[in-house]
Amino acid sequence: MKKVLSIVLILMLFISCKNDNKGKKTTNKEPKEIEKEKQEERTKTFMNDLIDYREIDRKFNQEYTLKSFGMNRINDSVYAYVFKLSDDTPKTTVESLSIGVKAYTDESEKPITSSYSPEIKTKDDGNYIIMPRNFQRIKYLDSIEFYTYARNNWKESGRISTIKVRDVLLEKE
Repeated sequence: MKKVLSIVLILMLFISCKNDNKGKKTTNKEPKEIEKEKQEERTKTFMNDLIDYREIDRKFNQEYTLKSFGMNRINDSVYAYVFKLSDDTPKTTVESLSIGVKAYTDESEKPITSSYSPEIKTKDDGNYIIMPRNFQRIKYLDSIEFYTYARNNWKESGRISTIKVRDVLLEKE
């Protein structure tokens, strides 16, 4: 009787240990692959924090490519225009141009204007341009016009290039 009972206990212990291993995934991944997955997870977090995030894949010029756009809420009335740059956009190109902005809304006949001397900000997943702006009681922008001009000689260069982004929400849905 003791033999039967001990055999049953050993079998139950063996089966429960086998069941514990079923839920665990074994990985044969290299440390580089694990780091890449962690970085992708951090990337998703930053992008998920942006309001009205979208892929745009537009160029100010041959060297200056914008991969995506979103709005970042900093506090109740301050938001930031956020552009993710392509990996091959040179810092010197970004720093040689300024960006002017005209944002159009139903609440005002005049556009909301601003200008920036952008700097590249590096996040976990790439390089960004982040340009803060104060918006009072505005929840939606019909369109935003971003244009570049020479930073040191804007009078002579005039507008070099323009990108428009339409239907921008300033609230999470």
